[in-house]
Amino acid sequence: LFGAGTACTIMRPSPKAMLVSLSLIAGVALVQIGRLLAAWCRRSRRDVDATAASGADKATYGWQQDDEVRVGYVRIAPREPQLQGDHQVELSSRRLRSNGEAGWWLWTHVSAQMEILERQVQAEVAAMQARGDRAAQRINAASEAKLSGSESPEEVLSQAMQVIHRRTLEGFASWCLYVAAGGVSARCFGAPNSEELRGYARAIENNAERDDARLFAEALLLRVMESLGEQVLQCPERLSWLLFNVFQEAGGLEGNGPATFSVDFEQLQDGLHQMKLHTNPYERVAMPSGRRELGLNFDDINESGIQCREGIAKTYKEPASLMVIIDFFLCYRVPIMLKIYTLAISGYIYLGSGWGDDITTKHNGSFFAPKWLRMNYLQTTALVDAAIWACLEVVLVCYVAWQRGPSLGRRSPGIPGLKWLLEHLLNATVSAAGFLWVFSARSLKRKPWACAQSDDHECVDPRSADIVGNLQICAIYWAVRVVMLVAMNCKSVPIFIYGTPGSKVRKESGRGFLKNWALDMRVNFAWLCMLGACIVAEVCLLLPTMKGLDWSTTCGMNLLGDFTGLPSQQGACTEADQVLAFGCITCLSSVSAGWLLVFFGSLVDIYFVFYVASAVVGGVMGHRRQLNDLKNTSLPIDLREHQGKEAQLFERTFGPGWQQVWRVMARELLSESLISPKQAAWLLQAAGISVDGQAPLTHREKKQKPIHLTRFPKLAAERLAFFFQSLKWIERTSIKEAATDTLTGEHFDAGSIPSLTQIIPAYNEVVIPSVEFLRAGAEEKDANNMSPDDNPGLGDMTLPPQGDGVNTNLAFMISQFPDEWVFLAKRLHQDGWSESAESQELYHGFMKQRLSPHCITEIRLWACMRMQSVAKTVIGALQYGRALASLPRVKEHYARFPEKRFCEDHAEVILAHQTYGHPEGNPKNDEAVQLLLEKYAEDALFLVFDLQKGTAPELWRMVQEFLAVKGGYQLGAFKQASVKCKWDKARRRLQVCDVLPRQFALRLGQGDYKTQGKACNQLNGLRFATGHYVQALDCNMGTFIGEAFKVPYVLRKFMPFDKQDRAAPTCRYLGFREYIYTGREGTVGK
Repeated sequence: LFGAGTACTIMRPSPKAMLVSLSLIAGVALVQIGRLLAAWCRRSRRDVDATAASGADKATYGWQQDDEVRVGYVRIAPREPQLQGDHQVELSSRRLRSNGEAGWWLWTHVSAQMEILERQVQAEVAAMQARGDRAAQRINAASEAKLSGSESPEEVLSQAMQVIHRRTLEGFASWCLYVAAGGVSARCFGAPNSEELRGYARAIENNAERDDARLFAEALLLRVMESLGEQVLQCPERLSWLLFNVFQEAGGLEGNGPATFSVDFEQLQDGLHQMKLHTNPYERVAMPSGRRELGLNFDDINESGIQCREGIAKTYKEPASLMVIIDFFLCYRVPIMLKIYTLAISGYIYLGSGWGDDITTKHNGSFFAPKWLRMNYLQTTALVDAAIWACLEVVLVCYVAWQRGPSLGRRSPGIPGLKWLLEHLLNATVSAAGFLWVFSARSLKRKPWACAQSDDHECVDPRSADIVGNLQICAIYWAVRVVMLVAMNCKSVPIFIYGTPGSKVRKESGRGFLKNWALDMRVNFAWLCMLGACIVAEVCLLLPTMKGLDWSTTCGMNLLGDFTGLPSQQGACTEADQVLAFGCITCLSSVSAGWLLVFFGSLVDIYFVFYVASAVVGGVMGHRRQLNDLKNTSLPIDLREHQGKEAQLFERTFGPGWQQVWRVMARELLSESLISPKQAAWLLQAAGISVDGQAPLTHREKKQKPIHLTRFPKLAAERLAFFFQSLKWIERTSIKEAATDTLTGEHFDAGSIPSLTQIIPAYNEVVIPSVEFLRAGAEEKDANNMSPDDNPGLGDMTLPPQGDGVNTNLAFMISQFPDEWVFLAKRLHQDGWSESAESQELYHGFMKQRLSPHCITEIRLWACMRMQSVAKTVIGALQYGRALASLPRVKEHYARFPEKRFCEDHAEVILAHQTYGHPEGNPKNDEAVQLLLEKYAEDALFLVFDLQKGTAPELWRMVQEFLAVKGGYQLGAFKQASVKCKWDKARRRLQVCDVLPRQFALRLGQGDYKTQGKACNQLNGLRFATGHYVQALDCNMGTFIGEAFKVPYVLRKFMPFDKQDRAAPTCRYLGFREYIYTGREGTVGK
């Protein structure tokens, strides 16, 4: 088979016959696929997978088909008259006990979401008015000022409602356009008419002529469905499909008259009960429907929506065992093949480099005029490549048919269609045909041993006289491979999903075609450079390590001699009877292991090259952005007014009131005990201001000298150094008009600050260390692992030790931060809370319980700010609202609304505590949460907890009293709910703000396959979020108030002042620099 003149030559099939056979097989396959697709289309609009279609499956939902339908109505009546209409929402359900209960369930969700939506509309009104006032202040904007002044409040409200409507429903519009692009194939499975879908998208995109009340009702409807749907909020495509059905039943989006939007409660929550019973995707379990099914997950529910299924079905089979390995290689087949190509190019270069043994790397021709081993190499690699791609494509088609079988024929991202199938069958066919063609036309020669030192006379490769003729077929194959590789794998969609409905909106947001194309070219060039570096490393480092080591030269195995071109060599494997001998096997194994190391090394070298390139490019970018020496504390800070460099930068960035900002920063460092009272006075005097901000400095006190940060504690010095170094970027990118753009500018408008919600999920982490914990740790037994529930037993899980057995936990913290403990003692003494400023006396007073409750609280807070605690994250998040509250214009804004807490329209912090008041939690954590809420009652801090079976009776009574006062509540109407609270200063207890009853627990599923806890907890808080922007925080983060002053400038990256279309932001996600603060708390923290 491998040599000419053998007896098997006559058995070799003709290439033409093989091509004809493959064509016939492909034709039959296409006919069978066409018949299968036609059979699927004949199923019309009936969804064969819908579990809601049969009476037997109704038990899956926990209700019977013959149960009476309960219906509740709620009229949409916002406080703003312009947004009021005769629209109403209807909720129908078979699970609820009466029509009144259905109405109550609906009202609780409608009232909560309506208040949130109204606040967002008013925030947008304020932003538009601020934009108009800013335009009026610009020197060359007289026409804009006139236009702004001519707009009545009603017109501004109307424009704001249009923006909020587009923002809220842009995901639904995207769904409409995607499903509409499916055409006839999608309608075979029940998808709506394409023109109707495009009409819905146009009604959302071009909503200027539509009634404001109707726009408000449509936006509210989606929010209510998200709230009632509970975890279905994580399935936006499913919500879009259900929303489309509701709109269709209400008469579409064309009319402006009164409309009733009917929501089917069971259909809305379809899939959640199935997930509650079974979420293991690898095991089939008998369900109440009588069928054995794999476990559902949120991806299945979501895809059922984008596939326009009436019910929920399993749409994807998760790989397990061997399938995981296959899935990995198929998913990364293109990057792996690209790396194999770089190795192939490296090998070709190496064969002419002279860096190996003479017979292998010398006298093989030039790069463009190959001979001997290089000519064989080109043909052999073509054969190997064709075989690999033919096998890959066949395995890929079979694997995808198995994995996506439940969804084949439907339109959904990631589901192969007919075009995908034809592409990969074509690639498999071309690869197989290419293999046969190159193999039949191969021209392979062995290189004589005499040619190791010469390429003259008899060492001239006879094929070099006609290189084109010998390599023509091979060159055609490689050209076709390059074209197919690029055509089949070029990026057709953005890597980053912007979430905007169409290219027009993306262009208005600053993401046009040219900008994306230029970015893609830069990225592609960077990757070509990195792959080129890999080739250099492989040629110079990897391949020379195998000099003289191959099966032929080392072991005498001549099996591949004709393909490699190496001459025959005597060795341990030359004789046929020695192939299975120990010497041959060990030789082959050793050489193979070496080449495998080279192969795997060539696959992972891109990892190291990438990080080297990232470091180099990142360094250049950091230098261009002036991010060098961000924490350099050796540079002096000159805050002399109108003279110092940093003072001028401070004023250009924050405006004429920069000294007030500086005072807040210095006082915050003092309150955190990061500096002493005397050092705080130095910082303020350097800027020419006093500590209290009331009396002006006397001539004797006015010591305006540069600040030398090296004289301050390390952390405080680094914070201040970073603050001033990063101001350069803000001043360069965010300040265009100082009077309106700086936070203390003369014409700065508080409405220009976007609303932000910060969500902090917590389960059972330490909130504030208890007094008992701080006093413990010094006993020898405290250094041992603890047994849970004081019930030791062999093999039981253990809890961490309570201390080191030598020092108390507080003493250990003091040993880590001795200066900061001294600062705390001085601050408490200066404020009149302790009799002595000595740190030792403060410690002994705490240990002997001689301190006042206020001092004990301050010590606990001091400790929590120096360990991983929930309170540290909460206090850090509150810094943003407190920073805004110190601004003059913000104070003027909230002076008009005395009933509001400071900055609650601009910033709110939601602590979503999953185990608050529950036996699974910790009573000490509950007490600490209340302490936090009470201490920061003036700030916009809210607690959201999960009310469920087992929650403390006093919390149940508190919620039931709130619902009774609100009206319509009947005892036993719900078993679990999400509750939002704040602290009531007058009554010194929690005050319920909103209650959202739920049908399901936060986490669904059984055993090890429950849904992710943190995501569910974040979702619990997200339902109450009022901000346009959301910041997700974890319980290991903190911040400095100086960084909080920069957040308004950062939020302008989403929505710049000059942006005309405010519906689509310029970006969707921003990553914040994270400071790993545990690094300074001990060796483990580092």
